[in-house]
Amino acid sequence: MITKCVGGFLLAIIVGFFVSPAIFAFFRKKKFNQIERGREIIRNLADLHRDKNDTPTMGGVAIFLSAMIPVIFLVKFNLYTILVLFVCVTLGLLGFIDDFFKLSKKNVKGISGRKKLAIQLAVSTVVFVVLYRFSGRDIIEMLPFFGWCPKWIFILIAFSFVFFVLAGTSNTVNLTDGLDGLASVCIIPNFIFFAAAACIFGSERLSSLCGFVYLSGAGELAIILSCFCGALLVFLWYNAHPASIMMGDTGSLMLGGLLAVSALLLYMPFCLLLTGIVFLVEALSDIIQVGSKKIRHGKRVFLMAPIHHHFELAGVKETKIVARAGIVTWIATALCAAILLYVR
Repeated sequence: MITKCVGGFLLAIIVGFFVSPAIFAFFRKKKFNQIERGREIIRNLADLHRDKNDTPTMGGVAIFLSAMIPVIFLVKFNLYTILVLFVCVTLGLLGFIDDFFKLSKKNVKGISGRKKLAIQLAVSTVVFVVLYRFSGRDIIEMLPFFGWCPKWIFILIAFSFVFFVLAGTSNTVNLTDGLDGLASVCIIPNFIFFAAAACIFGSERLSSLCGFVYLSGAGELAIILSCFCGALLVFLWYNAHPASIMMGDTGSLMLGGLLAVSALLLYMPFCLLLTGIVFLVEALSDIIQVGSKKIRHGKRVFLMAPIHHHFELAGVKETKIVARAGIVTWIATALCAAILLYVR
């Protein structure tokens, strides 16, 4: 299994460097550039981001193809792989349509937030049904503190929780994708963490040795995550500041969905509170900002939300913000791994 993970990781890098330049060149030729947001929307940030207006977007297409080609050859299809690929394709397509609408209408508004949530609700329903009926484990293991509830109440709580994790993670990754390389440097450590967990859970010997529950077929999830890690490294090669391509909603919604469904399938969603600490802070900063403006009659807590823009306007260099976010994520994932091993 580890051999396949390493092989998928390396193959995704090789495929990525062949596929990505052609895709990016096509997007530049078709002028699939980011839609310029006026000063009335982003105020002083418009000056800092002026050079990004001519940068092509929808780079998530290259990430998807770079990862999926090795996945097709290396992965055995089972409950984990089919569900993960369903989430990736569905949310990736949602992001693609959203990006396409923005580009075709030359407007920063794509698919409405309600329609996005409706589609994410439908995807969450499928994920919940699989977890509840076909995963081979009792979903109460994920939410043991609600085990005392009547069955129908527990089902409602569990479904709401799955929707919250899937939609929340997908949307917060999308929210974080505002600086060159920021989303990528935060997602890669998360994928490595859950790929390692899937390797352990999917091996009877390793799961027994580490004191975890054995999950038959979980190792295939590790291969998928390894392939996406390789694809993301190639994308980061082009996306690092100054970026020559942006992942767009095509990439951010897909990758956020992949991260969420991986955590759910491994019954480790609460680990996202720590490994996804940057995503959590980004989302909280936006919520606090909106709440403050409503409650305090327009007064802001941050110079701009989400918080990476606050740091930009405070004078912190974009590259330093991205580097620090990556460092924080690596520390958080290492700490989460240490906690899990300690409590076992």
